[in-house]
Amino acid sequence: MTKRRKTIPKFASEALERAFWEKHDSTDYLDWSKAQVATFPNLKPSTRTISLRLPQHLLDAIKTAANARGSSKHTAADSGRAPPSRTVPSFNLH
Repeated sequence: MTKRRKTIPKFASEALERAFWEKHDSTDYLDWSKAQVATFPNLKPSTRTISLRLPQHLLDAIKTAANARGSSKHTAADSGRAPPSRTVPSFNLH
């Protein structure tokens, strides 16, 4: 027997949608086992400078990886970036 899914409400703003999903479990609304992978090859990543506070052990691991590659810690941390072709799961709601 398949679980009856709830209908996703219409949201007047992104803020209201965000508040909704913070309080509700998406599995009540979507069957994630039917999700498909979608590729967005023309999606252009934006870059901004940000500051991150990392636990010391993680910072040490990044520095160690950078030294092993002969690069800076910034390059080592940046190497974890997703490839230019962004791949995210999609779900057909209809």
